[in-house]
Amino acid sequence: MKVGIPRGLLFYHYYPMWRVFLEEIGAEVITSPPTSKEILDLGTENSQDDVCLPVKIFFGHTVYLADKKVDYLFIPRIVAVEKEAYTCPKFLGLPDVIRSTLSDIPPVIDATVNVKKRDKSPLRAALEIGKKFGVPLNKIRSAYENSCQALWEYRRLMLKGLTPDEAIDALFSGKKVEKKESGDIKIGVVGHPYNVYDRFSTLDMLGKLKNMGAEVITGEMIRQEDIEHHAEFLPKRLFWSYERDIVGSAFYLIHTKKVDGIINVVSFECGPDSLITELIQSEARRQGNFPIMVITLDEHTGEAGLLTRLEAFVDMLRMRKR
Repeated sequence: MKVGIPRGLLFYHYYPMWRVFLEEIGAEVITSPPTSKEILDLGTENSQDDVCLPVKIFFGHTVYLADKKVDYLFIPRIVAVEKEAYTCPKFLGLPDVIRSTLSDIPPVIDATVNVKKRDKSPLRAALEIGKKFGVPLNKIRSAYENSCQALWEYRRLMLKGLTPDEAIDALFSGKKVEKKESGDIKIGVVGHPYNVYDRFSTLDMLGKLKNMGAEVITGEMIRQEDIEHHAEFLPKRLFWSYERDIVGSAFYLIHTKKVDGIINVVSFECGPDSLITELIQSEARRQGNFPIMVITLDEHTGEAGLLTRLEAFVDMLRMRKR
């Protein structure tokens, strides 16, 4: 049984958990390769024009996997991961959009996770998937517990300063990876992981910053309790969970002055991104005009403009520091 996991959207949030669970119930996990022009083109051709770039990229990864003759596509319906909020609307209907838009694709595993409902908990979703493939109950529970442990270890590695790709490599290869980068300035990069860590859509922005001598700190390298604490500075709790994490990460970096400046990575045509960008910029102004730059991603792949903006931002931070 081959199960394909598209390398997009919530991949960087939960991939180790999904992989460990599926492998322990007897599946062979096939993951699409890193985003490329071929995958972006597949997504652009097969999705609607008005969806955001990350969804187009996800479509591209899905079409790529469908062509590889996998038996199933793993696209869970993530509705709510906390009691007080929901995920972005695109996650609520993602399996339905994929099925209604793409023809001749393998069956979709779309188990629902909604912690607001007792019968839609992550464990219930795991039991639903396991029973679908005839796996004994005790084996499903064991696989679920091990997958939770893998997720915990994955997040622990990122707190040590590793990127998701480095943490995944360390987790499944057994290699010990330590963060070695340092620089004369520190730059915080906040945004959805599927934006920040996709090397193709960002034109390897993190790599460029490191080559310029900057040390990069991302939201995944900040403890969740610190994120939660600083998100409380908002007058009202945000309606979306992942966007609240981004705001909390940015506020933490601004309030503690752990970095010299922040780059906020957003997607063109993303409504929630446009809202939280305003919140982050307002807080930066209130805290003494803390340096912040917004990078908006779209289908254009011109590198010169991005490189110029990054160089100018890094030079400005160095001048301020001197």
